[in-house]
Order: sequence, then C-alpha cells, then structure tokens
Amino acid sequence: MQVRRLAVRIGCLLLGLLLAFGLSAAIHKWLQPTSKAALIAPTAALTNVPIGGGGYVTGIYIHPVEPDLIYLRTDMGGFYRWQAATERWLPITDRFSAAEQNYYGGEALALDPNNPEVVYIAAGKYLDDAPGAIFRSGDRGGTWQRLGLELPMGGNEINRWLGSRLVVDPQDSAHLLFGSRQSGLWTSSDVGVTWQQVMDIPIVPDDPVGITGIVFDPVDAAIVYATHFESGVYVSRDRGSRWQRLPESPQAVQQIAVATDQSLYAVGDTVYRYGDQSWEPIAPRQSGGAEVVFNALSLDPHDAEHLVVSSKEDRETEIFESRDRGATWRRLSRRLQGQVPWWTDFMNSQPAIAAIRLDPHHPQRLWLTDWYGVWRTDQLDRPTSVWKNYVAGHEQVVSFALMAPPTGPVLVSGLADVDGFVHDDTLATYPQQRLGVQGSQRISDTYSLAYCEQDPAVFVRIGGTRWDDQYLLAVSTDAGNTWQASPRFPADQLPIDVAIASPTCDSIVVILDDEPPLYSRDRGRTWATTTGLPDGPDGPWNWSKPLVADPALDQGFYYATNNGEVYQSRDGGESFELLSQGWPAASEPILQVDPRQPERLGLALGEGGLYYSEDAGQNFREIDSVKTAHLLAFGKPARGRTPLYIYGTLADQKTGLFRSWDLGDQWEELTSATQPIGNKPNVLAASQQIDGLVFVGTNGRGVFYGY
Repeated sequence: MQVRRLAVRIGCLLLGLLLAFGLSAAIHKWLQPTSKAALIAPTAALTNVPIGGGGYVTGIYIHPVEPDLIYLRTDMGGFYRWQAATERWLPITDRFSAAEQNYYGGEALALDPNNPEVVYIAAGKYLDDAPGAIFRSGDRGGTWQRLGLELPMGGNEINRWLGSRLVVDPQDSAHLLFGSRQSGLWTSSDVGVTWQQVMDIPIVPDDPVGITGIVFDPVDAAIVYATHFESGVYVSRDRGSRWQRLPESPQAVQQIAVATDQSLYAVGDTVYRYGDQSWEPIAPRQSGGAEVVFNALSLDPHDAEHLVVSSKEDRETEIFESRDRGATWRRLSRRLQGQVPWWTDFMNSQPAIAAIRLDPHHPQRLWLTDWYGVWRTDQLDRPTSVWKNYVAGHEQVVSFALMAPPTGPVLVSGLADVDGFVHDDTLATYPQQRLGVQGSQRISDTYSLAYCEQDPAVFVRIGGTRWDDQYLLAVSTDAGNTWQASPRFPADQLPIDVAIASPTCDSIVVILDDEPPLYSRDRGRTWATTTGLPDGPDGPWNWSKPLVADPALDQGFYYATNNGEVYQSRDGGESFELLSQGWPAASEPILQVDPRQPERLGLALGEGGLYYSEDAGQNFREIDSVKTAHLLAFGKPARGRTPLYIYGTLADQKTGLFRSWDLGDQWEELTSATQPIGNKPNVLAASQQIDGLVFVGTNGRGVFYGY
C-alpha cells in the first residue's frame, strides 16, 4: 500500500511537473513575438532607423535666458532642438519638401534673446543650387515662415563651421543682420520681412566664404562687429548701418566674440584680443612650442576673464581654457565615453571640432560639435573631464544602398562615410558594429548591396575609400555577419552597382565608373570584362540602380542605360544583348524585378516617368498616373498582390512616397505635408519579410521606415 501511494505521489509529481512545464512553455510561447513584424510596431509617421549621428554638426546655440533651450545647425541634415527631459534632439526642419531640399543645408541660426519662442534660420546647401532663404519660427521650430531675403547660401560649402552669420539685436528684436558669402551684409528692421544691403563691407565675387560672423557688444548694443574672411574685422557704432575696418585687422578670422568687459576676441591663425585700438596675440601653444590654428571660441557670459578655444578643423583637435583673459592656458584633458557602439576610435576622438559653447545656465558644462555629432561634459573644473556624446534623434547619414532580404536581417544599409550596417529585427537600437571587411582596410562607403535569390544568406557589396581611390567587392555567406573581399577585384576601379545571380550564387556583375562592366562566374575569384554594354555612369555620387539579377533565370541579369535602353544577359554577365530601346533618357535610372513574378520589371526614369514590363523587358508600358518616378521598389506579396512603391510625383501633382497594389491604378501616400522626407530621398527598399514595410534613405537625414 505504501509503495502504491508512493508511486501515485511520484506520478502526481511528474504530472505536475509536466503540466507546469507545458504551461510555462505555452506562456513563454504566448509572450514571444510571433514574427519579425511583431517586433516592429507600425507608427503613425515614418520613423528614423536609429543609427546615431554620422554627420557634421557645424553650430550649437544656447538661449541666454531659458535653460536647456539649445539648437543645432548641420551642414546638410537640417536643424535640431534639444529635449532635455529625454536627452534627444528633435529635428525641426523636416517640413521642407523635396522641392526645398536645398534648405536642409544649415548656413546660420539665430535666437531672439528677448523671446525664447522665436528662432531664425538661414538655410541653403550649395551656392550654385536654388537660392537659400531666411526663415522665422514663433514656436521653437514647429512651423516656419519664409522671410524676404533669398541669396546664395552654402551650409555644405567650404568653411561651413564658421561663426554666426545671422544675429538678432539684443535691444531690438525686430532688428536683424545677415552676413552672406557672396552678396555682402544685409539688415532688416521689421523681423526679416524686408531687407536692405549695407555696402561698407566689401563684396568679393570669387570668395566662397564672405562674412563669417557678426556679434553685438553685450554692454552697448549700438556696437556691432563683423568679420570678412578676405579683408578682416569691421566695427559699426550705430547698430550696423555704417562700418569701418579695424586697424591692423587680421584676415581669415574663423569666429569672434565679445566679453562682458567689452574685449573683442578672434580666432584664426592665432587667438587675438582686441582692446585699446590694438590686437594682442594670446594663443596657447602645443607642447614643443608649435603654433596652433584655431577655429572655435566661447566666452563665459558670467566671467569676462573666462574663455575656451579649440584648434582648427582637423583630425586631432585640442581644447584650451583660460581664466585670465588668455594670459595663461590649460589644455583640457578629456576622457571620452561614447554612447554609440559602432563609433570608431577616430569618431570618438572628437575630430574637426566646429563649435564649442560654455553653457550659461550650468557653470561646469561645455558643449562641442564635430564631424559626427555632439559632445558634452559637466566636469569642466576637473583635471580630467568626462565627455559623453549626445546623438539620440540626430540622424544625419547619407545613404547609398538599402537591402531588405526575404530572410535574415530586416535591413542592411550601405552608407557614405560610415560604411553601413546589419540592422536587427526591432529597428529600435543602434547597430553594434559596421559591416567591415575581414583582412581589409577601413571602408568608408558602401555603394551597392545585393542578395542571391536562391540563397538569401549570400550577400555581395561594393564600396571603398573614395579619398584614396581604393575600392573592393566583398561577399558574405552568413547574412552579413562576416565579409570576405574578392582578392582580384581591381582596387583602383570605382564600382557603381552590383548584382548576384542564382542558382549557385556564383555569378556577379559590377558596373564601373566610366569603364566597361565586369563579371565573375566564381563569386569574385576571377574577373573579366562584359561585352555588349556601354561604360558605366559617373560616380561615386550616383544613385542610379540600373543593374538587377533575374530571379527566374539561372545566369540572368538586366541592365538599363541612361539613354533609354534595356539589356539582358543569359550567360552570367559575359555578354549582354539589347532587349528594348526608345524609353526616355534618365541620369539615374532605377530598374527593379518583382521577385515573385520575375517576368515583371519596373523602370523608374525620374522626370521621364514610370514604366513596367510584363514580358521580361521586351516591352514596357508607361504608368500614366505617375508624372515623375525617382525611386522604385517591389514589396512582399500579400493577399495575392505585390505592392509597388515609388518616390515621385503623381499626375495630380502630389509628391512623396507612394504605394500601389494594382500597378498604379490607385496610390496610397505614405508621406505627409509635415513629413515629406524632402532631403533628397536617394534609395528605396521594400521588405521581402514583413508585409507593407518600406525603407527610404536620404541625403543627410538618415534612413526612414514605415508601413
């Protein structure tokens, strides 16, 4: 009887354990995401893929009255405002459309010291683009009003890190001054509605820098200083109406500032203090006595003797502090705590400091901006200060290529300057590391990516370091975790586009810059020149995607030229034959194949419109509902249909990112008036894993995703 009871107890215990285990497993299963789609929640708007900085922040501006009201200016990624509670940067110029993409260049920013709600920006990327403009916001950058001055501006031009070209009179908020690169000095007395040119400061037509900064005297606002890069420093004693050049003024001044004791400081080939009608060099020296060229400057508004300077834009910038008006200096010893996992030692070294700012509301706080982001210390008085980079929300990379394969990572990105990344399933955290290539030099750019349809874990990519003209092709057989460079790919040939064909994933074709394309039938071990195709387009700043593999043809490739021709190869890229011709010319054609219906091809020809073929490229039909098509992608089929995505303009004149489930009869807009993704969208990829998920890369605002 006791044995039977024991057996029953053991049986009950085992049953209980099994039930508990089964219930636990069931609960665990219920709590786990059922798919990658469950890890990427749909959002009301397109959202940045978190990458982390990656672009040049050329200025930082702190409001003198309201604590933690801080703005950033970038060379080609627009403007941002600091959100202290979440320690994130909020983009405030994303309302600019594709037609206004030039306005993502940050030429200048100015705060109204008497009204924290008001901020001004001067926006324009390039001098030879459409004219830049000045805008005013009365709600901290929530909305913008374009003002009455449009001039050539160059937020991404030479010397883009220089001082404050746009200022607000601290005694009269209606009075503004703007110093341009090539059009002289301008003044407004009605908050920028109208402007008048001031002729006392010379205009040098061939000078791409011009006026580099304007500052008001903090004690007497009637006194204003301005610097002209070619001719020196000027002073006005009537709020900017009339100007005179200061005697013996230095040239090539980078930035100026005025202390509360009315001393004028300037940085350039040295550090100067101006007083008693003379310029006194007060620069610190590096160890060994070497002189330093300087480009950043900040004064303490609470202590006239306290100032900070940094050495000129280079790869090893230094910061110096003086608390006795420059009589003595100390070099700041810094311990850096980078908060972005993939940033390299070089990126974490604070290269090319553009701006430094002593925070008037936090005595031990110093901010700086550099080539890749924003840094801050709250330990300025310590012998060694700890610095952290604050880049959350600041997404500024330039994209060359995006790939969203049917298995493996949800996204692979190819970027300028920072190589690219394999992005995890959540799209919620920074990547851990760059793509890299085993046994190779550091890669700055990835220009094109492709996966093999038969085995989607096989990736191929092309890229290199454009500043020393060294390029490569690399292959991954583990979905981008590791990469091996092709040993015989010509390192001096700039690659533009790449594709890899099924079924063995050994056939690769590469389009080259102004050279005949290459092909390999052994996954890059040997290379030969194709026949039948023209030389490739110019690069590397080329976003055409003219080459694609045929997923239904074992050794098949398609290629679209920029003069309206479509070619096909059936022998692994060894030779190409003309399929069709006579389509509109396009500088950056985009050719795509529907991976689930390989006989269907899409052809985006920019201003020439959108075309598709149902017979593997022999004939194309124009989609009349589309006026312009700059980007194109096929998505994952759902409900028996394949979504078609474009970035372009519809026949009804709407411009943005659109999706169609019926080859263009009807379109669904994914962008909006408040979020047009206007900073030159240059690459598009639709997920082959998740229904409706699409990615769009930009020319300085990172990568966006949405459903």
